[in-house]
Amino acid sequence: MGTTGFGRLLSEGADVARYEFGPEPSSVRGVLVIPLDDPEQWYVEGQEERSVLARNVLHKALRLRRRDGVWPRDASFFS
Repeated sequence: MGTTGFGRLLSEGADVARYEFGPEPSSVRGVLVIPLDDPEQWYVEGQEERSVLARNVLHKALRLRRRDGVWPRDASFFS
């Protein structure tokens, strides 16, 4: 069984990149915040839990950033 999700870049600053994420574009679950100096300290705004969906968006965004050198506008995944 596959999994899908979407992530869309909301903003990129000197300290963090922020992605809106959800199971589909019409169903936003939250905002993923990725600290630029330590991406492993990521979190979801206003939530204690680190969801699998947010983590998958994080991994896709980091992989594309390493490849292309910039934060991707789209960090959606289908597996």
